[in-house]
Amino acid sequence: MSQYTPPFTITTKIIKLIAQISETIGQLSILEKKSTDEFKTLGKLNSIQSMLSLADTVAAIKASTDSTVNLTKTKQIDNLQQLHTLSANWQLTNQNHLLTAHKTLLDGIANNAGMYRLTAVANQQIQMTPQASLVPSLMNDLCHWLNNTDHHPLIVSSVLHYEFEFIHPFMLGNSQIGCFWQTQLLARWNPVFYQLSIESMVANCQEAYIKAINDSTIHGDSVPFIEFILALINTALTDRKNLIKTTEKIQGHHDTPHQSQLQKPHQTPQVKALLNVLKNSDNALSRAEIQTQLGLKDRKSFRERYLKPAIDDGLITMTMPEKPQSKSQKYRLL
Repeated sequence: MSQYTPPFTITTKIIKLIAQISETIGQLSILEKKSTDEFKTLGKLNSIQSMLSLADTVAAIKASTDSTVNLTKTKQIDNLQQLHTLSANWQLTNQNHLLTAHKTLLDGIANNAGMYRLTAVANQQIQMTPQASLVPSLMNDLCHWLNNTDHHPLIVSSVLHYEFEFIHPFMLGNSQIGCFWQTQLLARWNPVFYQLSIESMVANCQEAYIKAINDSTIHGDSVPFIEFILALINTALTDRKNLIKTTEKIQGHHDTPHQSQLQKPHQTPQVKALLNVLKNSDNALSRAEIQTQLGLKDRKSFRERYLKPAIDDGLITMTMPEKPQSKSQKYRLL
């Protein structure tokens, strides 16, 4: 029996990301237990979270202008919904179930659905993919490793995702299956991952995704990809945590968020002016954009009298809370 182990290194950054993700998961568990009675039943919560994940992925498909496969977006969505329905019955270390998942995903889309590729990869974005003749043995080794490894699920699922892209076992749908299989592995470790759509996260940063894959391939170690995908997961979980906090705050006010924010009697005129700007905008705004609309030039004064009080009172939130000093930072109403 093969003793193959995919090449990867556990770095300080990976350990730190696992710790941050684990801490956020713990916080999410506490927050969700405090949620309304409608969501307290775990089975119902998991169902809702699974639908959230599916909805995010469907939204990504609808928004895409360049589909991974040559068929209507409606067909892709139908297949994806079927994939979610059947996934509970699959063993994630079983190649036959993997092939069934691929067949479900590409049913009516590609003639080679449910089959490993028999020819070279045409996609030039991914570097140095193995010869087609090696795919069956490589996938056999990967599934054997997956079945026997005792590494942390966050690491295992990330390595598996990278290996999907490196081996490129199918002619089409490798990224989608890689994202889906990683989500399934993580969800069986902790149900909180039913709320995530890794495919949706990846769709929002395709260039960085491809770069992480190629960097790992060039270096012969999947650590660049592991760090990249764990950082995405960490951000998504943090956003989910902030969303639940915001929802609880809104439910407690028995009012719409905009109304409750704009009618608080203790708000200063400066904070009210800031909230009005954000209320009238369909999108999150940068500091410079808000200052322009308010006719303000002094950055320090704006930050101290407008921005900081609104953030401290939980009236607005940053789009990149993990990077408060980022040049790309924007703000929106809670």
